[in-house]
Amino acid sequence: IQGGGKEVLITSANHLKASLINRSGTKIKDAL
Repeated sequence: IQGGGKEVLITSANHLKASLINRSGTKIKDAL
């Protein structure tokens, strides 16, 4: 259960990072 929880946290963190990168990318594109 602990291992699964860690995997879930890692995946959620990756999703958050991806969303932040996507948002920053769109902002940069809009600025250009």
